[in-house]
Amino acid sequence: MIVALLAVAIVGSRVATGPSGSAGRDAAVARAVLWDGQARNALGPLARVLPKVANDVGRWRAGQLLATELRPSLSDASTVFAAAAMAVDQLPTSPAGEIVNRLYRSSVALDQEWMALTMTALDMPPGPLAQQVVLAASRVRELGDRIFDRGRAPLELLLPSSSQPGVNIVLPAEVPDWVAEGLAAGPPLDAVPPPPSGRPSVRPAHRPEQPRARWEEVVATSGAPSVNDLPASLAAPDAARLADLSHRWLVALDRMRSAPDPKGDREGSERLYLQWLVAAESARVGQAAVMASGGAGSRLLGSARHLARIAHDVA
Repeated sequence: MIVALLAVAIVGSRVATGPSGSAGRDAAVARAVLWDGQARNALGPLARVLPKVANDVGRWRAGQLLATELRPSLSDASTVFAAAAMAVDQLPTSPAGEIVNRLYRSSVALDQEWMALTMTALDMPPGPLAQQVVLAASRVRELGDRIFDRGRAPLELLLPSSSQPGVNIVLPAEVPDWVAEGLAAGPPLDAVPPPPSGRPSVRPAHRPEQPRARWEEVVATSGAPSVNDLPASLAAPDAARLADLSHRWLVALDRMRSAPDPKGDREGSERLYLQWLVAAESARVGQAAVMASGGAGSRLLGSARHLARIAHDVA
C-alpha cells in the first residue's frame, strides 16, 4: 500500500549477480531504484496525509468527530491528493513496464474517489443509504491499496530486497473478500450480508496453476459481465440493472477464487479480479445515485462513472 512504500528499508539484493551479466543486472537495479525514488517523491505528500484523514473518517463514523470538523480535513487532503495524481501522471515509464504507472495512477484515483464518496455521504441525510455510501467508500479505499500493491509487484522484481532475516511479513490477500471483512453491501442496496469471518484474509505464498487456455475458458463461463457494459448502463442508470451487474461480478469472483491461476501469470489473474471489484463498485455507487436525492445523486453518478473508467484501466 502507498503508506508502506515510504517505510521500506533497502537492506540487500534480491538476485545475486556474478561475473557474467552482473553489469547489466546492476544497471537494471539502478534504473529501478531511481524510478522508485521518483515515485516515492510523487506519492510522499499523499502517503503522509492519508493516515490522518483515515483516522478522522474513522472517528466521524464512530461519532467522535462532527461532520463540520471532518469537512475541512477532507478538503485540505483533496488538494494534496490532486497534486499527487498530477505528479504520478508525470512519472517516466517504469523500468518494469507501463503497467506499473497505470496501476499507480489507478490507485491514486481510487483514493480520490474514497474522499469524494465520503464527502458526498457527509451531505446526505443520515440513514441507511448514507451508511452504504460510507461503506462503499471504505471498499474503494481498500481497492486502491490492493491495486497499488499489484502495481508495485513487477517493480519489486528489479529492486533490492527489503526483507530482513527472522522477520516474517504477512501480506493481505491480493483480492479482498467483502463478506469476510464485514464490508459487503447491505440494505437498501442489497440484502443483509452474512456475518464476517472474523479472520483476516492473507496472501498465500503459492497458488495452484493451470494452462492459460483452460483458465480463460473458466473465466468465460464465470458469468462476469464485461466492463464495457458499464458506460451504457451509467448513461441511463437503472437501479435494478446496476444492482444486477454488481451482483454478477461478485458471484463470478466467488467462482474464480478457487480456480487455479493461469500458468506463470498469477498477477494477471489478480488484476482481472480487482478489475471486477472496481466495476462492481461502480455499478453499486451508480445504484445509490439513482436512489439518492438532490445533488448527492448527481455527485454519486459522477463517482460511478469515474470508477468505471478506473476499472477499464486496471486489468
